[in-house]
Amino acid sequence: MVSGKEKAGGDGGGAALPPSSTSWDLDPAPPLRPRPLSRVLAGYLTLAVVYSFSLYFAATVGVSMLLVDFRKQRRGARSGGGGPAPPASPPPLLPDPESQRDAAVAAEPGIEGIEVSHEFIEVPVYPDEAEEHAGRAKTTTLHLARAGIDPSRRAVLFLHGFPECWLSWRRLMKPLVEAGYEVAALDMRGYNLSGKPSGRENAASPKFLPSSSRVLAAFDVGALAADARAAAVYLSGSTGRTVTLVSHDWGGAVAWHAASVDSSAARGGKEEEEENSSPASTFSSPASPPRRRRRLFDALVTMAIPHPLLFKANMGWKQAKRSWYVAFFQSPFFPEKMMAASIGSMLPRSNEEEKKEAGELAAAFARPGAATAAINYYRASVRAIGGGPLSRAGARAARALRGGVDVPVLCLYAGRDAALGVELLAGSERFCRAGVEIEVLDSGHWIQLEKARECAERTLRFLERTGGNAARGSLCG
Repeated sequence: MVSGKEKAGGDGGGAALPPSSTSWDLDPAPPLRPRPLSRVLAGYLTLAVVYSFSLYFAATVGVSMLLVDFRKQRRGARSGGGGPAPPASPPPLLPDPESQRDAAVAAEPGIEGIEVSHEFIEVPVYPDEAEEHAGRAKTTTLHLARAGIDPSRRAVLFLHGFPECWLSWRRLMKPLVEAGYEVAALDMRGYNLSGKPSGRENAASPKFLPSSSRVLAAFDVGALAADARAAAVYLSGSTGRTVTLVSHDWGGAVAWHAASVDSSAARGGKEEEEENSSPASTFSSPASPPRRRRRLFDALVTMAIPHPLLFKANMGWKQAKRSWYVAFFQSPFFPEKMMAASIGSMLPRSNEEEKKEAGELAAAFARPGAATAAINYYRASVRAIGGGPLSRAGARAARALRGGVDVPVLCLYAGRDAALGVELLAGSERFCRAGVEIEVLDSGHWIQLEKARECAERTLRFLERTGGNAARGSLCG
């Protein structure tokens, strides 16, 4: 079941994995300087190669999809069916009117034996715009599913990956609530019941961003990390308790950035003032007024995701082949069509419970705008690699990432992950100042679904070692 384990960090434990060949400076990074012309040209050359591959993939997949549709129509005509069956009615959309939002929430699946509260918080679409025009910045909503609500309990915030939503955490939320924790699972920006920025939110201020970058800037890692901090501020409420992050896949990448920004601020980095207050706390909730705090997060659990800088440092030809879909996702239209048609078959379906979960996750992904928003995460990340951060918030998050995190880290990794190889973990201890525990489970990529019981057990043991289920923070006694 456990094929590999590593402990490293403050306790001086040795590392079982080989160290990365690249050494990273853990001191706070200096302010960004203009990129050399050679790096700019190399970045745009990378983009050109990626987009060329994406167009090739798009053409191949597009022709394949047309042939499949044509064959289905011919088979339907021969059998007298009159063509393909009509599509099922779409799931309820999340529009602005409260009554329709209530209907969408009422249709959400629940957690057996656990009362779930569905809450919404308001965040800026563009954190940069919020800093410049706090009173006029456009906002969007984030959906939080909360359970075990009690301000005296330690709060755990779940961040899901692609192409999931909060529902993928239900089998971990229940045991944590029963163990005395308060849990909250976030629908990441663009997913399920959360808002889906389209780029038109900023039409009133065209000078803020060129139109071609407006949509992707809404999914820049700086905006995503700001969402996680906003949710943590909301959960902290008036008690000032800290929050534990539990994350998977893309949620893990966002968690690494958010925890790095928080650690940089706690060390007295240059971003301390802005990262501990606006924009996250400005838009959290009328019931949770902005508060200065030294730390938002007390621990970090990641699943099936390495540290983002190790993904770059340990990238090899084998991993590049695994990541082919990132290039395909740069093309327009076709990735959305492919994901809509195949998402149900991508997820685990080994038993009836998993088949039901896969159907529920597929229905959430089928909401209008969700597929495009989810794939825009990849488009924004590639654009940032080629042309630099898409926002000042993204640049700050990238600087903080190089400084590592000051909280304990548990990394649960999938030994049979088809997308991310185990070799990407080499050098993890360099970014974990308070120590890191690594466990490699015999699982595919969807580790929190395939190994829910093991993930819950290891997460609970880690939480117990890092303070137990009582609320932590300067105002929590």
